[in-house]
Amino acid sequence: MVVRLFPLAMDWDGSIVAQPELCARLGIIVPLRTEGESLRVWADKGRLLDVFNRWSFLHEQYRAPWVTFLGSGDYHHMTLTLLESLPVDQRPTTLVVVDNHPDWFLESPPYHCGNWVGTALKTLGWLKQVILIGMNSDDLRGYRFWRAPWDDLCRGRLLIYPYRLSKVKIPLRRCPAGISSVSARKIWMGMEWSFPTLVSRGVTQTFQDLAETLQGESIYLSIDKDCLRRDQLVTDWEQGGLDTDELLAGVRQISANVRLCGVDICGEMATRPLRNWAKRLDTGRWFAAGVRRPMAQDYTAHEQMNLALLDALGAGYQEPDL
Repeated sequence: MVVRLFPLAMDWDGSIVAQPELCARLGIIVPLRTEGESLRVWADKGRLLDVFNRWSFLHEQYRAPWVTFLGSGDYHHMTLTLLESLPVDQRPTTLVVVDNHPDWFLESPPYHCGNWVGTALKTLGWLKQVILIGMNSDDLRGYRFWRAPWDDLCRGRLLIYPYRLSKVKIPLRRCPAGISSVSARKIWMGMEWSFPTLVSRGVTQTFQDLAETLQGESIYLSIDKDCLRRDQLVTDWEQGGLDTDELLAGVRQISANVRLCGVDICGEMATRPLRNWAKRLDTGRWFAAGVRRPMAQDYTAHEQMNLALLDALGAGYQEPDL
């Protein structure tokens, strides 16, 4: 019997199968390691055709909304393929992303762990809104807003709740004609944007307000565990300021108030360094020897967090009685 949300994993990199207690809670683990390295960090659409076909086949078999474990944050762009494969009866929906990075840059290739949110806003007309929570990275520097989905931000289709950053000055930018935002004010040679932050509002209050605002709506929730403090959980990317208990409480609040049409979770530590030099340069991991590899205690910590997230979501799988 499937319980509300069907939990499964995409085995791109071996990080999920290293967590036996988690695997015992999953309905299926899809073997994808032969494609894993070529699709890591970015991928062109041609390479993803087989992935789309697998998703369509799996949706026919498992019709309940999924909780999908994606492995390393190097595969967060696979959220875009999961959104594109959502059954028609689960659209339109709002995308809620909890992440240390906005993943919104409008550049090629479109299936990239740093730009999949921007691609989703650009290509998925049935996506009602995108809400980003917890970002604390340098991606929110003012000049980087030139590569962000600016029109969607001005129109309120894209909302941001950073962890700490409350204001940013964006040079040489104005909202489109006829559009004004209460979050923005004109300054000399640009705009200043103000954000409601988790630090100023309180993490619990922010999640509670969002849960109430989104009450009863169809929501797709995407979680990258690099939103968490590094002293609590280690990932492959620079990390944010959320506490594990804060994240779990926020997930419980959202799942209790909305209609989840899908969830994905990433942020495991990849089992091996990137092989592709271009991808190493892109991610700042220039030398494989300097990349920290996961140890047994890392897998244990991630497994406990993943199990807690499943409990917070009320997800699980039980074999049918024969």
